[in-house]
Amino acid sequence: MAAVNAAVEAWDTVTAAGLFDYAGVTEKNWYELDGQNTISWVKFIPRDYIAVAVMWYNEETLEIWEFDIVFNTFHRWGIGPVKRDRAFDIQNIATHEFGHPTGLDDLYDELYRELTMYGYSSKGETEKCTLEEGDVAGAQELYGAATE
Repeated sequence: MAAVNAAVEAWDTVTAAGLFDYAGVTEKNWYELDGQNTISWVKFIPRDYIAVAVMWYNEETLEIWEFDIVFNTFHRWGIGPVKRDRAFDIQNIATHEFGHPTGLDDLYDELYRELTMYGYSSKGETEKCTLEEGDVAGAQELYGAATE
């Protein structure tokens, strides 16, 4: 939970809006439109998908009604570089996935490789636990900058 909460805070601390709130634990283990934003771990295909963020939203206003994030248990998971090259870092991937309900898309151009919203990751990577300037700019364009 600490790694997921840290991922959420990365986005919340740079925007004027409090985007995410923790509401407790659920038994739900897959995505569905049910009035709950959830994070779960499930084995799913295609197995090369590390995780997915699924969102339901109003196509006219782009207001997000709900989102769920699912981590693929075909992969090994860990925290930090301890399991370098053997597992995906939870915070690294969670920070990226929470960028989607923030309103940001994957970036695939090699030019954006260092950004959290870059659409590829590797086992042992922890660089994307924090946001880079481009990630922050995108979130602040949508929600305004955090005030101190």
